[in-house]
Amino acid sequence: MRKEKYMKRKYIAALLALFLLGNTMGIGAEVNHIDTPTKGSYVKPPQATLFPVQVLQKTGNDAKRNVWLFLGDGYTASQQEKFIHDVTERVQKMLQMEPYKSYVDGMNIYAIRTPSKENGAGRDANKDGTGGIMKDTFYQVRYNSFGLERLAWFNGKGEERLNLLKQDLEDHYLDPVGKVIQTIILSNSDTYFGGGAAFDAVSSLAAGEAMVIHEASHGFANLADEYNGHPEESPNKTKQTKLSKVPWKEFLGFRGVTLYKYGEGAQKPVAGDCIMNSLYQQHGYCEVCKEHVAEVLNRQLKNEQHHYYMAEPSLTWKETDPLVNGKTVTSENIEEANGKQLVYRTVVKNFTKKTQTYILHLKISGKEGPVKYENTERFHVKPGKLQSLGLVTPVLQELEKGDTLEMSAALESD
Repeated sequence: MRKEKYMKRKYIAALLALFLLGNTMGIGAEVNHIDTPTKGSYVKPPQATLFPVQVLQKTGNDAKRNVWLFLGDGYTASQQEKFIHDVTERVQKMLQMEPYKSYVDGMNIYAIRTPSKENGAGRDANKDGTGGIMKDTFYQVRYNSFGLERLAWFNGKGEERLNLLKQDLEDHYLDPVGKVIQTIILSNSDTYFGGGAAFDAVSSLAAGEAMVIHEASHGFANLADEYNGHPEESPNKTKQTKLSKVPWKEFLGFRGVTLYKYGEGAQKPVAGDCIMNSLYQQHGYCEVCKEHVAEVLNRQLKNEQHHYYMAEPSLTWKETDPLVNGKTVTSENIEEANGKQLVYRTVVKNFTKKTQTYILHLKISGKEGPVKYENTERFHVKPGKLQSLGLVTPVLQELEKGDTLEMSAALESD
């Protein structure tokens, strides 16, 4: 009990110090809610927060949602609307990308306005002491961290301030026992940089939404970079070379997923088309990273969890090499598949505690209507299991351009 009282007094003192520091730095000290929760959600009695909170999206109780928090650094008091605009733009684009798009109703997203005395970002000095740029910003974000120009992190009391405001939000704004799972600092800088670790991330305004997603994925999803050769283990990187023990073995040969060797002792799922490898949002996540992020997002939903994850199915030629992805087959190129077997395939994850049954159906019809091939297969997936499902045809003949393809993959209803 004494320890609890001591910790409470210590926390209040720390918050008071931060509040007073905000005033001395010329930081806005408005302490009120500026938004109300979405109708139907639990509403706490109003309590003051140290800085204004903006609700970018609230879909339900914070204790049953993935709560993300955005903070602005290098935005002056007169630039706070710009901060909200910049964050909103990035959030909207992120929620259009899978698997966030499928989990949009499972995310609550907030922003806290913390004005800085100066705009922009600082720069750590070079090893010879030259090139440093000092900026009086709230979280003291600086790029050129550890001598890497595009690597950035907060300095001084930046991390302490972030943690205090995160706890302040959890204690005084979120629904009971609601927790922030990911914090992103958006730096108002036209220099390209970012950084991610633990459950926090930094991204410059110039780096765009792809950097926000990439750096955040290091935090809440524990995904690794795929552009260097460090052989650490993670959901998307392994030192394992034996195919039966590769973490993503169920995805091998599916939509380009292989065991791509690079660097010294490191393997990753794909050569480059993943946002964890190259920072272009049009890539999105590779199949391995996408499934893992979906699984992490699903955990936080408590009794509102999705029952399963299913990768977008594909129809390809069947290859004998398990690491090779066959050519995608459509009605436009189907005549090239004459003399070959086809495989209609997906990968699913059973999120429940019961065995599930999935149904795959494939039908190929000619231009004049005759059915050239049709088959339906059922697959049983055990609780918590990630499993590749594939319907394989015999060798097909008499296929012609324009043949109609009918395909479906679904969880069998009870």
